[in-house]
Amino acid sequence: MQTQKLIDLATANAGCVSATQAKDAGIASGIIHYALKTGKIKRIARGLYALPDTCGDDFFAAQNQFKRGIFCGICALYLWQLTDRTPLTMEMTFPAGYNVGAAIQSGIKTHSAIPPLYQAGISQCTTPGGLPVRVYSPERTLCDLLRIQMHYDQEIVSSAFKMYAVRPGKDLSALAKFGKLLSVEAKLRNYMEVLL
Repeated sequence: MQTQKLIDLATANAGCVSATQAKDAGIASGIIHYALKTGKIKRIARGLYALPDTCGDDFFAAQNQFKRGIFCGICALYLWQLTDRTPLTMEMTFPAGYNVGAAIQSGIKTHSAIPPLYQAGISQCTTPGGLPVRVYSPERTLCDLLRIQMHYDQEIVSSAFKMYAVRPGKDLSALAKFGKLLSVEAKLRNYMEVLL
């Protein structure tokens, strides 16, 4: 009965379930081990499991493994559908002072930010697999790209701004706010004058 509850929980969550979610639902850890042994679920990352016919969601797995990480850069553009390029590596921002060694070993490109900047613009969106992850808002992401422009392909940045300019629901006042916060107002003005 508890095994079926675990499977139902995973099914309701696009085929994935974390150990924490199972615990919160009152499912004993022994049930997870039993479900693994019997092939009812598979392990896709530490503390994260999926149904056998489910292709693991890399974004959700990375977020589950590195809970303090916020998707940023090209990953954020991809999640917000501001680029059609699939990211080659995961990219996350962590609070300054956070030990990112495990994230780097996992192949994640890491950035760090002091608390006020780390917390500014945190939003949530869904992965292509339909699972929720924390990501910087489109406006924060665009300003971040201008702030550390040398790390990104200029064509990707220009294309992202063009896609944002025609996007329904764009928030130009939030874009201006992040431009000021991240000290990229002049660069932002240059981009937006051309596009609007």
